[in-house]
Amino acid sequence: MVPHMNGSTRFAYSLAQAEDGWTWSVYDEDGETVASGMDPDRQACEAAVNARLASSEFS
Repeated sequence: MVPHMNGSTRFAYSLAQAEDGWTWSVYDEDGETVASGMDPDRQACEAAVNARLASSEFS
């Protein structure tokens, strides 16, 4: 997991290689999954994580 700070809230995310591509998850400070997804392309997963971390729902 990689830590990320957004305002005063901390999030962590993970990227993992899966049989059909890559999976990603974003976790809150309590370790709860707040967003997740899958894509065949790693760069698309990274972009999805970055978009979620930058989105207003996590501000």
